[in-house]
Parts: sequence; C-alpha cells; structure tokens
Amino acid sequence: MDYACQRPAAATEGQFVALRKYFKHLPWALPAIVFLFDFVDMQWMFSHEPGLSYEVVRRFQLLLLPGTLFFSPLPAILLNCGLAALVGIFLSLLAKLRS
Repeated sequence: MDYACQRPAAATEGQFVALRKYFKHLPWALPAIVFLFDFVDMQWMFSHEPGLSYEVVRRFQLLLLPGTLFFSPLPAILLNCGLAALVGIFLSLLAKLRS
C-alpha cells in the first residue's frame, strides 16, 4: 500500500536527452499534424452533404480555430499550419538553447 502512494521518480537527464532529439522535427511535424487534423475535419464536414446543418458548420468552424477567426475555411487551414510552424520553430530553438 505504501508503494502506491509514493510520488513518481523525477526525470533523469537521460530522459530529457531522449526527448531533445525529437525537438528537431517540430518545425515540420507540427504543421503536418495540424494539416492532417484540419483535412480530416473538412472530410467529416463534407460527408454530411447535401444536408449540411447549422450544427455541422458550427463544429467545423470551431475545430478550425484560430484560423476561422480571420479567414474562410481554406485559408484558415494555411494560417493554422503557419502558426504551428512558428510554434514548432520556437520550441525547437528553445530546446537547442537549453542543451
């Protein structure tokens, strides 16, 4: 019973080194993941045609946030991918500075 109540052990330096090697892929991996998510969302919305309801369109626009705040759905996907690229570059540079 005592074992179940113990806190997990702190991460060792080796675990951080293993994660750092994947940070170099963030500038291209994050936009790719965001694009795939947005593409699947678009396919989901089009699967409801020809009877698109208000609920389907509203969910589609919510899933494409933040891009749909400024653009229609197709440019919103590009904005989301661009933002993901910036976040990936920032996190990648941050990981390089810490190592």
